[in-house]
Amino acid sequence: MLFCSLPRLATPCNTLKTLGVFLALSLGSIASSHAAVPRGPYIQLSTEDSVIVVWRSDVATHPVVRYGKSWQNLDQREAKDFALKVAGGVEVPDPRKRYSRLHSAVDGTRQYEMRLSGLEPDTRYYYAVYDGDDRLAGGDENYFFVTHPVIGTDAPIRIWAVGDSGKGNETQNGVYQGALKVMAAEDKPLNMYLHVGDMAYTHGREDEFQKGFFDMYQSTLRHAVCWPSMGNHEGHTSDGLRQTGPYYDAYVSPAYGEAGGVPSGTEAYYSFDYGRAHFICLNSYDVDRSADAAMAQWLEKDLHATDADWLITFFHHPPYTKGSHDSDREIELIEMREQIMPILEEHGVDMVLTGHSHIYERSMLIDGAYATPTTADGVVLDDGDGHIHGDGAYHKSEGLHAHEGVAQLVIGHGGQNLTRKGAMPIMRRVQLEHGSMLIDIDGDTLTSRMINSAGETTDTFHIVKRGKANPQIVDNPWTPVGPRVQPAGGEVVGAFELKLTPSKFWRDGAVHYTLDGSDPTQESPRYDGPVSLPALISPMAVRTRSFKGPDVDPSLETVVILYPEGGGPKKKEKKPAAPPPKF
Repeated sequence: MLFCSLPRLATPCNTLKTLGVFLALSLGSIASSHAAVPRGPYIQLSTEDSVIVVWRSDVATHPVVRYGKSWQNLDQREAKDFALKVAGGVEVPDPRKRYSRLHSAVDGTRQYEMRLSGLEPDTRYYYAVYDGDDRLAGGDENYFFVTHPVIGTDAPIRIWAVGDSGKGNETQNGVYQGALKVMAAEDKPLNMYLHVGDMAYTHGREDEFQKGFFDMYQSTLRHAVCWPSMGNHEGHTSDGLRQTGPYYDAYVSPAYGEAGGVPSGTEAYYSFDYGRAHFICLNSYDVDRSADAAMAQWLEKDLHATDADWLITFFHHPPYTKGSHDSDREIELIEMREQIMPILEEHGVDMVLTGHSHIYERSMLIDGAYATPTTADGVVLDDGDGHIHGDGAYHKSEGLHAHEGVAQLVIGHGGQNLTRKGAMPIMRRVQLEHGSMLIDIDGDTLTSRMINSAGETTDTFHIVKRGKANPQIVDNPWTPVGPRVQPAGGEVVGAFELKLTPSKFWRDGAVHYTLDGSDPTQESPRYDGPVSLPALISPMAVRTRSFKGPDVDPSLETVVILYPEGGGPKKKEKKPAAPPPKF
């Protein structure tokens, strides 16, 4: 039996239509022609023959969606098949009827989730939302959606992916405008929007969702589905186990297999299909991440069931990062690497998109990197740059095959302040630059581009799935890690020797350094042996980097600050403990 997406309620479609008839008749008698639309309309849960239009009203209305293949002729109408969510202060005419409550929306708010069904696959429709015969929003060329192609169809896909964006500030808007600039210039339609979490800073409240997500992205949300994953900031107010809170009010996700894939029974994690690609959203925050828990058991079933050519997974906490978070030290990140990644790689995952760490990091083609701490030894299948005009695309066999390699992307650079703690050995590209991702899948080729706020492409790689690949572990793989510096920082006493040691990949390269804090280049002094230095009279910034010529990306910089004896950073003195109270 087909189930419509009433969050947390497994309600058959005929029951939902009965509810819609009841509510339409009951609310129609008190409908207002002065209704405001404080949120939406926006598109959710698109499939090959259906879509859900969501919007909010500040007063009771008789909800109607009119739609058609021309914005000038909305010749079809739906007023029955909808779910209703209500805020405080709203009395539902018959409390025995099934509906749900908005977690913390403004009193008086009604949220309508109208399901349009019987649509044609891969077809553009225009729409408008009405209160009875009074149009509230839409009805022009900017309000449209395109249904999915039939599952299994070899159709091109354009994906926009963003993470950690929800500040509602100029930085976030700059990232958005940069992506829109590229999309407009290329005049290529967007098929979906993936968000890897933290879309509503700082506590995932209703007002933060409105400012950091809906107000910011409305021009895209009205025609492209955002498929979300919950971040830790949404988790301050929303609960993945109970599926309650502003996050679960904002989105309608396919808990019952409505868009392909195996039903998960929860909107906390889910899957869907688009053409020949299968997408999986996981909850890395507040459900059990262990390999024998419910999420992993569902994941196994879902992966066994798919026969797609492409597999993309997205969630919030990255298995690999040294940005604002360290995946070798934080439990959510460690468990996603140790417990979940083996399942995904056993079933041939191609790309993993994550956020949480405020940085852009992109791996080489890797497999089996489950150890803590993470190492590049024995886990890299291709250590090139992945560019078809550079070292060459990453090659995999046609279809899905176990352990042929995955590209790991950390894209938590959508608006929050950027930070880097160190260098993750399996990463091929690391950038402290705000941006978002445009990912195109066309036949046997996936192209991934990092787009900055200026609309410039600052990183590109390709995955080509053709024929039969024969992946082999790369000995002595490329690594972003910079040279090791001794002394490693802090105070030094008297005259001393500075020693620089390149990491394994760079042993036949050249190490260049500076002592004045400037950025080391191949024109900087070359390290040929210990450098004798006199006793310091002021702090010294040692910066060093390894090079292998103009056609190989240099290693990341290693920066060490040295201080003269007694001249190090002042440590805060601990206040003496207060004496125990006298009784």
